[in-house]
Amino acid sequence: MVEGIRTGIFGNSRLFFIGFLLAAAMLFDRREFLITFGISVISVALTGWLLITSTVILATPEVTVGYISTWIVGTLLMILLAWGLEEAWRRIQKEYSISQATLKNAMSALSNERANFETRFSERMKETETVFEALKKQGDLFHEVGELLQTTLSIHDLKELMATFAQKIGENFHLYHVGIYLNDENNAYTLLQAAYGTGGEKLLAKGYKLKIDRSNVINYVSATGAPHISKRVKDDILYEPNPELPETRSIAALPLLNDQQTIGVLDLESNLESGFSDQDLDAFNVLANQVAAAIMNIRTLNATQQALAEARAIYGHYLREAWEKIAVEKRTVGYRY
Repeated sequence: MVEGIRTGIFGNSRLFFIGFLLAAAMLFDRREFLITFGISVISVALTGWLLITSTVILATPEVTVGYISTWIVGTLLMILLAWGLEEAWRRIQKEYSISQATLKNAMSALSNERANFETRFSERMKETETVFEALKKQGDLFHEVGELLQTTLSIHDLKELMATFAQKIGENFHLYHVGIYLNDENNAYTLLQAAYGTGGEKLLAKGYKLKIDRSNVINYVSATGAPHISKRVKDDILYEPNPELPETRSIAALPLLNDQQTIGVLDLESNLESGFSDQDLDAFNVLANQVAAAIMNIRTLNATQQALAEARAIYGHYLREAWEKIAVEKRTVGYRY
């Protein structure tokens, strides 16, 4: 107001008026700006009235006061310019706020995406480690199966072979019980032929056998030729507890097959729940097939040896008869006149 009195509407008061309102727009919110704006307009109007009515004399004589229309037009122009600058500043603030919010959201989304990526990467690494460990374990199992089969190549006695298989399988795979069953000639019963573990040895001493039907796990496998896996025997309707094997918690019963015909069962039992994984079963299936093949090889060898012995006996019998006949004929010829 003082500057307006000193220089009038044509002086630096216009710049001061616009600058003052712009500073108010920057520093205050809309409500406080409007109050400041009103005070500034009143100040300009009051200054103009005081100068026009000669109530107050300009401090600079060379500057003319101007007409009332000049003050009105000048004031309106300053108001419009100040208002326009305020609106521009508000828009800049708004755009800046939007940009800040957008940037904040983008940073938040990027942070979330990074966290998700790290989580997915960690999960994939864990899955890879799990698969690698499973493959390594499976490889170790197949290696043990191969070594086990190597130890039985020189065995040609069926009972010794099955006893060796049962013992080596139980020791190498840390099992609670191993049983090898063979079906009888009529496929009426399956008989325990070899066992590993204290309970299994007691059953073997009793001449343990089971009727081939579908009443329990061993019977079911003998009857159907299909493997049966139970990771929790207490939840298995086919499982019947055996008093000699009270600590069994999981079981894998695998058929011994020869040309799609079931000749027996490989019974594997663990004292741990979920004692058999899918990778273990792949190795045990290979093992069961090799056990069946070894049994059939020895059966074939024994049958061949028996047939050869019978053939030798028959050949010896006929040979003795032929020599005896020749000897009789020679004596008869010697006394003929």
